Parts: sequence; C-alpha cells; structure tokens
Amino acid sequence: MIPRQIIELRIGCPEEPTPPSNAKPPLQGLCLRQHEWMQNMDNPDLNFYRHVNSIVIRVYMKHIWVAENRFEFGIFRDMFAWGRKMQAQHGIIPHFKIRIVPGAFAPDWLMTAVGKFPLEKGGYETTPGFEHASDYCPMFWTSMYLDYWEQLMQAISAEFDDEPLLSEVTVTATAPGTGEPMIFGIGNSGDSQTRLRQYITAGATSENILAAIYRSIDIMDCFARTNIGIPLTEYQHMVDPTFHENETSYEIGNYMAEKYRSRCVLGNNGLRVPESENGQHWIPVTGRMWQLQMHYIYMKLKYGSRIYNQTASENQMGGYENLIPTLNAGLGYLDGLVELPGSEGNIKQTLSPATLALYNHLYRKNEPN
Repeated sequence: MIPRQIIELRIGCPEEPTPPSNAKPPLQGLCLRQHEWMQNMDNPDLNFYRHVNSIVIRVYMKHIWVAENRFEFGIFRDMFAWGRKMQAQHGIIPHFKIRIVPGAFAPDWLMTAVGKFPLEKGGYETTPGFEHASDYCPMFWTSMYLDYWEQLMQAISAEFDDEPLLSEVTVTATAPGTGEPMIFGIGNSGDSQTRLRQYITAGATSENILAAIYRSIDIMDCFARTNIGIPLTEYQHMVDPTFHENETSYEIGNYMAEKYRSRCVLGNNGLRVPESENGQHWIPVTGRMWQLQMHYIYMKLKYGSRIYNQTASENQMGGYENLIPTLNAGLGYLDGLVELPGSEGNIKQTLSPATLALYNHLYRKNEPN
C-alpha cells in the first residue's frame, strides 16, 4: 500500500530534479558498515570487494580531534590510499562514507570546553566499542559545541570534498553514542528513564536539541560536492515522561532533502522484517519505521534525494537466517545502498559470491546515478 501523498506526487512530479553538475555519485549496492571489520587489506578478497565496494569509515571523534588545535585525519588518508591501490592494481573502485561518532566518544578537552553531563550506559553493554565510551557526554545542544563541530566539518571538507573516493559524510553532531543524531536512548523506565532525567537536568529540551539538529544540517553546507546522509528516525522528546513521534522527523527530512536535493541521503540503521525483535514498528501502514521509509520514498520522488538502510544488528535482525528477507525488504523500500550487519568474515559465511553479486546489482538498480 502506497500512501496517498506519494501517489499524488507521482502524478504531479514527472521527472526527478536535476542533480548539481559537480555532485559526486551516491554510494550504491552493498556496503561494509565498519572499516575495522575488513579482514585483510594487504591481501584483499577480490571476489568479496567486487560486490561489496562501499565501506563506512566509522571513527570516534576523540581519535580524529586529539587536541583543540590538532586534527588526526590519517585514517581517512589511509583508506583512500587503499582505495586508489585497489583501483590501480585490480580495477575495483571502492567508495567511502565517513561516520563520526561523538557524544560519549568525544575528546575530553572538548567536553571540558563546552560542558559535560553524566550519561548512563546501562543497556548498551553489548554494543561493540562501548567499553571505550566515557561516562559523560558533551552538551551537544549548545552553540559552543556546534561551533566546534562546524570547525571539524570545515576541516574535513577542506581536505576531502574533492576526494573522488569519498562519496558521503553523515550528519552525526547530536549523536550521544551510536552515531545516530536522533536516537538518545531515552524512555520512561529503567536506564532509559535515568538517561532522560540526566539530559533534562543538564538543560536539554526538545526545542534546543531540535535547533541543534537543524544547525548540524546547515553546517554541512561546507561540502560542495560530497553527499550528505542522515539516519532519520523517530523524534524523541526531552520531556518527562517522554514520547516519540514522526511528524517532527518528516519536517527534518523535508528540510534536508529540499536543501541538498540529490546529495541528500535519508535512511536509518535498523532495517528488519516485522517478525524480528521490535518488528512491530516495521509492520506496513501502522508501523512508525515503515511510515518513515515511506517518507524517504516521498522525498526521493519530490526532491531526488537518495535512500539507504543499515540492517539491524544480528540479534535484532533475528539472526543471519533473516538476512535474505531483510535484504529483500530493503529492495522493496527502494534503497540504493544497504549496510550489511557484520564483518567481512561473517558476511562471507552467509552469502556466496553469486548472492553478493545479485544483491549488489539489484540495489544499484534502485539508485541509478
């Protein structure tokens, strides 16, 4: 069932908006969602990277901004150098997405400068990397924090906006720990309620966080050619008790898609089927995540923006036996790119080269350049 507004738009919008002439092509096909999950960069499995040739460079903010006046972008340079080597030696051209994880992974010097507050980590113990997270989070809704974030984006843009292998940078300024700028881990019981009250005590409100999200989108103006992505999820209100809703998210998505047009990439990091954990949110028509997926399609038709998904984690997806149904769901949502759920080794144990080739082809057909 296609929502009425999409049917009406399809009739009234016969052709997609023309992309800027200098814009880079979007990421397409199958994607490895963490560069650290690659197996052997010195002797790469060419059968794998022919079909999984998009890679997320996922880095903690504290590892690339080690002091106020010192950026460390070596990981970006190294990955792009590896990509050029793959192109020169094997004719395989990998493309990259940068996803910076701030929040509890921000540098200590930044937290001291902008102000910090304690943030409960309960419930995230099994999340990879959380053993390296701080017990504190910077006040990411403040002007001072966003001024610093703008400096970081400008520095990355100045060096890499013209890098042909860098296809996308994600909007993550307000992400407290997972690299998702609208997921705050808050609720009305247990650890999630503790986090909610810590935010409110520190001065966070629905209004100042929303303003920070909009400003973080505007900050990406410093990129003239690179695509701009965002995990667009339910908006979680900083009130006690809290509630989640989609209308605010639709407004954010419309703002970003209208602003960046074909360079805008909308999606989320939880793709799954209704039979999996929390799958009720993905039930057609009534599920809030399904409704968001329809909004991405609406924006694609209206502004020419792109669609991606990251599959849910292995456990939340329902195990690797649900990977094929999950990939099929992404195709139905018109995704042009899907970030796979595990390491290179795990993926190769589950999907044969022929299956990887098939899904890479099908996802690319959803998103022609």
